[in-house]
Amino acid sequence: MEPLTWFHRVGYTGIAACLLWPRMGVHAVGVAGLILFVLLEKALHKRRTVRARRE
Repeated sequence: MEPLTWFHRVGYTGIAACLLWPRMGVHAVGVAGLILFVLLEKALHKRRTVRARRE
């Protein structure tokens, strides 16, 4: 398994924020973090497959 990158940490922090502090306005930040996490994961996965095909 690969080591966690910064956006993995941001994504997991956002998920934790949703669970721990849903009433403190952090919920929106958590949702945004989760969305960014998913989008970045998809983008990176595409880049990895393109690089693998070139090699």
